Amino acid sequence: HVVARNQRQNAAHEDGCLDWIGRRQPVQRFLLCARGEHDEYAAGGIHRRRLTLVPEDSARPGATARLLDSGVLALVASFRPGPEVADARLDAEGVALVGPLAVGEDASEGGARTIFHLYPGPEQQSRLAVQHLSRSVRSLGVVAARSRAGDAWAAGASAEAARRALAAPQIVRYLPDALEAEPAAKALAGAQVVLFWGGPGELGGLLRALPREVQVVAPSMLLGAVEPAERVAFIHPGLLGEEMS
Repeated sequence: HVVARNQRQNAAHEDGCLDWIGRRQPVQRFLLCARGEHDEYAAGGIHRRRLTLVPEDSARPGATARLLDSGVLALVASFRPGPEVADARLDAEGVALVGPLAVGEDASEGGARTIFHLYPGPEQQSRLAVQHLSRSVRSLGVVAARSRAGDAWAAGASAEAARRALAAPQIVRYLPDALEAEPAAKALAGAQVVLFWGGPGELGGLLRALPREVQVVAPSMLLGAVEPAERVAFIHPGLLGEEMS
């Protein structure tokens, strides 16, 4: 969405690459959804300021610049393959870009200080992992360090397993940097997949202790921390969705 500064309007910036990504119909559905959300608020506005939806297609060069030229206050959920030339104007003019949708390897790198990426936290990531795994896996295990993030990771996995009528995961908690891998592996006997949250050293030890047929799911911050990594599926939070990287 985009809020126009001169008219105090809200508009959707579907900086959407309709032709660039070659998926016109899904993006059009996104716009219809955005327009429906917009219409719900437009009647009363926000703080009595009228809202107007204005889509823009980034398949046409200069989409962000055109919106800035129109006097917008903020952009929301723009599709972008990476940093753009117009990002300097976002900084200079104090225009926020909230929740850009990454569509390339460099989409979440660099850019203006006024670009705010919205990533799912540990609870949402573990929920998405269970959501994905529920298609083929019936027995899950969870290993999580005792920390706020580890608590969220374990809670998300348990809640999503219950929501999908899966057996309650076998959960192993440990103090940071103090995982006893062999006892943990025994406690996880029968689990087809183990969701892990912790440090790289603990992940490596757990992989050595678990049977080779057991797959491990871990956050992408641990990517490259263990070799070989064939048994590890890493969750990358750059895109919201049901698929693991």
